[in-house]
Amino acid sequence: MIRRIELVNFMSHAHTVIEPADGLTVLVGPNNCGKSAVVAALQILCHNDNSTYVTRHNEKECSVTVETDDGHIVEWCRKNNSPRYTVDGQLFDRLGRGSLPDGLHDVLRLPKVTAEGNQEFDVHFGEQKSPVFLLDKPGSQAAQFFASSSDAASLVEMQKRHQQKMVDARRERIQLEARAEKLATDLAVLAATDQIEIGVGQVESQHEELGRLASSIEQLTQDVRTLDQVIALSNRYRSEATALETLTLPPMFTSPQPLEDVIGALAQTQLDVKWQSARAASLAALQQCPDTTDDRPLGELIRNLNSARNISLRLDGECIATRELVPPPMMIEVETLRMTVTEIGSLGRDIATSELQLSALEALPIAPELNDEVSLTKELQALTRAVADLRRTETIHDHLITFTPAPEMVDTRDIEGTIHNLAGAAAAVASRIQELEQAEQALREGERLLRNWAEQQQLCPTCGSPLDPNQVVIHAGSCAGGHPHV
Repeated sequence: MIRRIELVNFMSHAHTVIEPADGLTVLVGPNNCGKSAVVAALQILCHNDNSTYVTRHNEKECSVTVETDDGHIVEWCRKNNSPRYTVDGQLFDRLGRGSLPDGLHDVLRLPKVTAEGNQEFDVHFGEQKSPVFLLDKPGSQAAQFFASSSDAASLVEMQKRHQQKMVDARRERIQLEARAEKLATDLAVLAATDQIEIGVGQVESQHEELGRLASSIEQLTQDVRTLDQVIALSNRYRSEATALETLTLPPMFTSPQPLEDVIGALAQTQLDVKWQSARAASLAALQQCPDTTDDRPLGELIRNLNSARNISLRLDGECIATRELVPPPMMIEVETLRMTVTEIGSLGRDIATSELQLSALEALPIAPELNDEVSLTKELQALTRAVADLRRTETIHDHLITFTPAPEMVDTRDIEGTIHNLAGAAAAVASRIQELEQAEQALREGERLLRNWAEQQQLCPTCGSPLDPNQVVIHAGSCAGGHPHV
């Protein structure tokens, strides 16, 4: 059995390979595509018939190669108008027309049948337009063929096989008809799915259309936004154009220097306007200055406090100088006692002055809420002065405590009265010490509020320079107010 056919430059085949299947192989195709050329190639391979017309145009060599299922390879080749065979690798050259290599049909098994009288019958190939084998021949030739041919039994066997194939084909047709009826029933049951498929297709189309509409809506929304921006820009340009229509043409300058000067002046004016705007914005946050009052009583109080400060400093020095002294010895001279009484009287007057100062301080109002730098500075100055006065009073009290009473004299009424006054002064000093502690606590609270205010402001509302909280507190404590402005 032939397993492979290869045609190279044979008639219309440039290079064609055919691998027949088991059983029947049918070649189909349009006219003039090379179907008959395959049959002609096998005929020439088997009989070495006339092959002067089979070489492809513009080619010098053509070949037909066949492989059988038992491993034989037969090649027929025509080159330079001379055919040759190669059978299982053995070359047979210089063959004339109709000459065949020995053993060729033992390999191909496609020989012609020779009947009595040397008449040959080709039972393997049929011409395209010829009738079926022996049907166009007289009965004598058919009888002669069947009488002398050894292939008659094969033909009968072929007829039996053909009848069996007909029976199998009818059986298969009945099975296929039954299957077709079942498939028709299934198709009738599934006919409704066509409508469902149509509906699904419509839904999918609608979904795709909705997707396209959504994309279109999004694009249209973007276009509307863009159009609104263009319209707004167009309106602004139209307004600018309307405003510019009333302007006249600029004058012709012979030199651009005056225009450059005007532009420089405008630029400087813009900078001045920005600076003034920033200054106005910083000043807008400031509160209105409070109404001033007559400062003459305050000046008088300051002078008195300065005088008391000087006295206190002097007394501090005297206290330091006399703190380590031992009690004086017993003396009989009255003059020394008189001087001591005089000094005690002077101290009493100083205490009275301090009491007047404390009374003046008690009349001061409670520290208000600190809203700005000016009021905070004033309150700190007042607290600083009050603390200084109370500290001086405490020094006087310490001096009186360490003061040694004069020795007992014959007439002690004046001394007892003085001592009684000193005891009252000591009680007043103790009260003032408590007030001093409260004033110091208020001073610390004021410093904390002032430091918080400086940290929040960061910039001075007057000069615009950065604020250092510690420097603000130190500067306010020195009664200079605020901080050093640059």
